[in-house]
Amino acid sequence: LVLPLENQMKTPESFPYILAGGIYTTLAIQIVFGLFGYICFTDATQAIITFNLPQGALSVVAQLGISATIFLTYPLVFYVPISILMPIMKDKLKSIHSYDIEFAMRLLFLVVTVALATSIPHIELFIQLIGASGGIILALIYPSVCHLIVFDLSVGQKILTISILFVGVVACGVGTVYAVITMVKTLS
Repeated sequence: LVLPLENQMKTPESFPYILAGGIYTTLAIQIVFGLFGYICFTDATQAIITFNLPQGALSVVAQLGISATIFLTYPLVFYVPISILMPIMKDKLKSIHSYDIEFAMRLLFLVVTVALATSIPHIELFIQLIGASGGIILALIYPSVCHLIVFDLSVGQKILTISILFVGVVACGVGTVYAVITMVKTLS
C-alpha cells in the first residue's frame, strides 16, 4: 500500500517524512488512548475497550464510530493480497472478467475472516497470540534481518539494527509466552 502512494506523489522524495509523521501520530494516539483507558479502568480493563464504557449514549456513539471506521477501512486490508493474486487468477481464469474475479476474491476473504471471528471463542486471546508472534516478527525481526543482509552498514547502523532485532526477539518471546499462558488459564 505504501509504494503506490509514494509513486503517485508530486514530490516522492518527501514521502519518508510524511510516512514517519503518520506513523508517529498514529502511535501517539494509540498510546494516549491506551494509557487513559488503563488509568480509568485499571485492572478491570477489558480486552475490547468499549466494553468498559457505561451503558448509554456514549457507549453507543463509541461503538458506532468504531464500526464505521472498520467498515470504511476494511477493504484496505485486502489491497496487497488482491494485487498479488489478481495476475495469477487472471491467467488461470481467462474466461471470467477481471472485475468478477476481484469481487469473488474479496468476498471470499471477507467470508473467511468473518467466519473465523465468529467461530473462535475468546477471539481476543487468538488476536493477542497472533500479534505477539507474527506481528512482531513482521514488524521488527524480519525487516532487521533483511536490513543486515542486504545493506552495507556502518558500525553504528549495525548496532542499531541488532538492537532492534534483539528487542523484537525478546518482545516476541515474552509476548508469545504470555499469550499462551493467558490462553491456557482462560480456556481451562
